[in-house]
Amino acid sequence: MLQQRKTTAKRLIQLAHLYEGGQTSPLLERTIDKALAHEADTARQQLVQIRQDLGELENQYAMSTDEFVRLFRVGQVDDRLDFIDWASLAQMAEGLETRLHLLMDDQSL
Repeated sequence: MLQQRKTTAKRLIQLAHLYEGGQTSPLLERTIDKALAHEADTARQQLVQIRQDLGELENQYAMSTDEFVRLFRVGQVDDRLDFIDWASLAQMAEGLETRLHLLMDDQSL
């Protein structure tokens, strides 16, 4: 897995050099755009589901996720399974939001 990531990273660097040198074709540019759009769509769908799950927990415990995370980080909630799940979902949502911002390059989410 690590070797595959290194190989892919190397290929991406090669593509960046080709692009910077004006050596890419319109087909390659469309392919890259479609790949990024696909990844963004997938992340968006996952984020919708996670936000629904977070909403259910917010309703169940009458607390926003932001407030829960603040309390969780300072150890002011117990270690029941719902709270562990909630913290994990909040972390996953944050990661997906970051991923979307990178994929969309400042475009609207």
